[in-house]
Amino acid sequence: MKRVKAQKSANMLSALKMQLVSKYSNVVVQLIVTMVLARLLTPEEYGTVAVVTVFTSFFSILADVGVSTAIIQYKDLEYEDFNALFFFCMILGLGLAAFFCLLSLPISMIYNEGELIPLCCLASLSVLFASMNMVPNGVLMCERRFSAISVRLVVASLVSGVVAIALAAAGAGCYSLVWQSVTSSAVILAWNCAATHVNLGNRHFVAPLKKIWRFSIYQAGFSTINYFARNLDNLLVGAIMGSAQLGQYDKAYKLMGYPLNYLTGIFSDVLQPYLSEYQDNKKKLYESWLSICKVLALVGMFVTAVFICFPREIILVMYGDQWLPAVPVLAALGLSVGVQMVNTTSGAIFQSAGRTDQLFKSGVICTCVTIVAILIGVSTGSIALLGLCVSLAYFVHLYMTALLLVKGVLGVRVSSFLKSFLPSIAAAIAAIGVTYFVGWLTSGLTTVLNVVIRALVCCLIYGFVMRLTGEWKSLSVFQEMKKIGVEDND
Repeated sequence: MKRVKAQKSANMLSALKMQLVSKYSNVVVQLIVTMVLARLLTPEEYGTVAVVTVFTSFFSILADVGVSTAIIQYKDLEYEDFNALFFFCMILGLGLAAFFCLLSLPISMIYNEGELIPLCCLASLSVLFASMNMVPNGVLMCERRFSAISVRLVVASLVSGVVAIALAAAGAGCYSLVWQSVTSSAVILAWNCAATHVNLGNRHFVAPLKKIWRFSIYQAGFSTINYFARNLDNLLVGAIMGSAQLGQYDKAYKLMGYPLNYLTGIFSDVLQPYLSEYQDNKKKLYESWLSICKVLALVGMFVTAVFICFPREIILVMYGDQWLPAVPVLAALGLSVGVQMVNTTSGAIFQSAGRTDQLFKSGVICTCVTIVAILIGVSTGSIALLGLCVSLAYFVHLYMTALLLVKGVLGVRVSSFLKSFLPSIAAAIAAIGVTYFVGWLTSGLTTVLNVVIRALVCCLIYGFVMRLTGEWKSLSVFQEMKKIGVEDND
């Protein structure tokens, strides 16, 4: 059976709008669920589940083996190939889930927490579902069926959120958070299979696997080492500083991650399905990506300013006063949000250019940088200093991306790329400086009035610098997106 051709009439802007609606509907759901759960569960319980989540994420990455992105990149795969790969992913998922269960015993011994054994065994279901999700998800992305993807995201969050809150209210503790993850992955799998009609009918997976192997193995390698870069801090904090400290750090880290997931993620999800059409036109690929990066820098640097100026207010509103020790961690991690928003999209460009080998190389170097930063941070015994070290590592990551992707793959000077973000950086610095000064002047006012004045000043100063430098014009990229996808029909 031949594969259905991608719906070329759907341009990138249309896909972006669908992702925007679903992501922000989802963020509302997630925030409400998180705010409720943060008041039903303790930092220690969150810390315990954070350990489980680290290993669940690792096994889920192993379960991917780059199949999903390879399906997007290789346009000559047919539906029989998808069915064969789906069968392969199921076998792989079953094996990894079983291994995760066996590994739960040494994990519990390392962290001296017996409850980790049943929690890890329960979480292994997420690994199985994640593995089986790779093929149908890749098909949906390749065919640019973003409406189905968008609705699926919100439905999965709603269902899993209700399950988690009900279990937490019933006194399930840590198990409510693990069941939230399992339920979400199960709903997504059921939705994906119904939408794509992928099945287990073809067991001959060797041929299609050989076809995509070189691309997917480097992607899988990058994902694996990137996992360590993103999760080593949680592993070490939990093992050395304890569950309570890990809970505080993990909460701050997740708050920092919201803009990355729900702003950058909107772009990252649609980039490869569209920009892979330009894999033989590096100039067009770079220009399209840079225009998106400038918008992400504009938004990301403003978010950085907000995190640095208002960490206490954010923590109190989101989680309550029992999480106040996370305030300095959030401010330290928030320093790198703008840089991360730009750099997070680079993976899709490596993929679109067909250079997952360079993506893997970038991942190895950046992981080494992150490991050094985390070891330095943990050695201080302060989760706030750890957050600062991690943020500084992300700045180095952006420079390495400029060397390997911008110069090495796309053939553009590093300095030309980095200079593009100077206006946004200047606006953030100005907004932070003036906001702190105004906060000092208005310190005698009521707390609410002080916050309102500082928030207005932060927004006005950032907007003024954007207007002064003309950087606001980068928003015109959304008009250009209307052409991407439609022009493929010409």
